[in-house]
Formats: sequence, structure tokens, C-alpha cells
Amino acid sequence: MGAASGYENSAAAYDVLHAARGKDYRREAAVVVDRIRRHLPGAGSILDVACGTGLHLAAFAELGFDVEGVDLSGSMMEEARRRVPDAVLHEGDMRTFRLARRFDAVVCLFSAIGYMRTPADLATALATMRDHLVDGGVLVVEPWFEPDNWHDGAVFAEGAEAGGLAVARVSRSWREGEESLIEMRYALARRDRTWSFSEVHRMGLMTTAAQLEVYRDVGLVVEHEHPGLTGRGLFVAVKPPPETS
Repeated sequence: MGAASGYENSAAAYDVLHAARGKDYRREAAVVVDRIRRHLPGAGSILDVACGTGLHLAAFAELGFDVEGVDLSGSMMEEARRRVPDAVLHEGDMRTFRLARRFDAVVCLFSAIGYMRTPADLATALATMRDHLVDGGVLVVEPWFEPDNWHDGAVFAEGAEAGGLAVARVSRSWREGEESLIEMRYALARRDRTWSFSEVHRMGLMTTAAQLEVYRDVGLVVEHEHPGLTGRGLFVAVKPPPETS
């Protein structure tokens, strides 16, 4: 994912579980491309920030885009490189990465932006993404939950199998101040071994209004739509051209 990823150990399990849930990366990519082309009809390049295992990245490539990706997790990047071998991928933090080119569009999906737990961190990440856009370029971000929509105290269990890998996961969630926490415990099996591990994800809870203010503070022209891709909303922002006197 993007900044302080907790997915370093779970790349092998990640796609198995989300495929079983029916997550449709191609559909989501098509929606994102529609939003991009509303503002920049000729867009041809996309940078996927927190690209994870590359499923959105692959869908953008199938739609004809020149794609690059950034992610902090080395194990996620290994999966993405296998999936999209022709894409240029960069390991880096969404707050601090620096690439040598600009893109027509930058996207940050699947609520990876939630790892920016404070308005200051969010501003830093958004400014970095803005700096990788061409003038008139489009930024599309899928946010994390708002404070009033966070399900404190929830527990969840799921399991799936694909490609010779069986995965079971249980989780619990709680809240500390303006942050959400999810503890996940995994059990995995292949024909030659079983193993387990756990991880805790800590993500910030910010209202839509507070997030809109941050987008505007970093110089983006932004709109918010609901329900977005997965019910959490979607921010679509444009980098305006520099003012001329």
C-alpha cells in the first residue's frame, strides 16, 4: 500500500480473499477512467500510488493507458511485477516519492490514503501526487471511512482458496481518538506447509469536509462524489494550470 503498509506479510493472501469477495478491479478502473476523461479527454498516462499487487494497474493497462506504479510494500511490488511485467514500478512512500516524469492522471485507490492519519500527512501526500501531474491533470482518490461511518468493535471472519493457497482470516476493529485500528490474524496453507501471522492496521478518520479543505489548501480543484467505488466515496481533483499575469 502507500505509506506505513501493514500488508508486507500478506501479499500472497490478499488477492485470494478479495477475489472471493467479488471485488471487480476492471469495473472500478473503468469508473476511474470515466472520471479522468471527463476532465481530460485525451489522458493517456496513469500513475497508481499504493498500487498494491497491481490489479487496478493491470486493468488500466488493458484500457490502453501507459501505467506506472508506486508502493511501499516490497512483497506487494513483487506480485505487481509478475502481473504487469511491462509496467515501470517504484518502491516508495506516498508522501515522499519523487519520479522523473509527470502524468495525465494519478490515482490512489482502495482507501490506501487512510494510512495518512493526520491532515498534515494527508496534505504532504496530496502535494506529492499533485507534483506528479501535468497541468490540468486529474487526481482520483478513494478515501477511508469517515468518523461517523466507522464500525467500532466489529469482528469478522472469512476464508478462501485459489491456486493451491488456502487462506483464513479473522479480524477485530476498534477506535482510538481519530484513528481506526484493525487487527488481522491469518492462517495459510499450501500442500507443503502451513503458516500464520498477524498485523495491525492504523488509519485516520477524517470527515469529507476536512478532507476537502486539505485538497483545496494544496491547490487542487476538487469535488466529492458518493458512493464512489465501494461506498466510501471518491475525490476527483484537477491540478489547475499556473496563473498568468
